[in-house]
Amino acid sequence: MNMLLLIIGMGVITYVTRVVPFFSLNIERLPLPIQQALQLIPYAALGAMLLPGALHSPPDTWFGLLGLCTAFLIAFLGGKFIAIICGTVGLLSLAAFFIY
Repeated sequence: MNMLLLIIGMGVITYVTRVVPFFSLNIERLPLPIQQALQLIPYAALGAMLLPGALHSPPDTWFGLLGLCTAFLIAFLGGKFIAIICGTVGLLSLAAFFIY
C-alpha cells in the first residue's frame, strides 16, 4: 500500500511540474535573451547524455569520441536535435559495419 501511494504521489508531482509551466508560460512574452537560452536546452541535454558515454565506451574509446565529434559538428552547423541524433547514429553504424 505504501508503494502504491508513493507511485501515485510521484506521478502527481511529475504531472504538476510539467503542466503548470505549459499553461502558465507564454514563450512569446519572454525577453529575447531568455528565449534564446531556452532554445539551447536540448543541446545542453545532448551534451550531458553524450559526454559520459563517449569517454567511457569500452573497448574502443575512439569510437565514442568519433560520435561525440560528429554530434558536435552537426550541432555547430545548425542541425536540429533529431538530425544530430540520426546523423551520429548513422555515422557510427557505418563505422561499426566497416570496422567490425
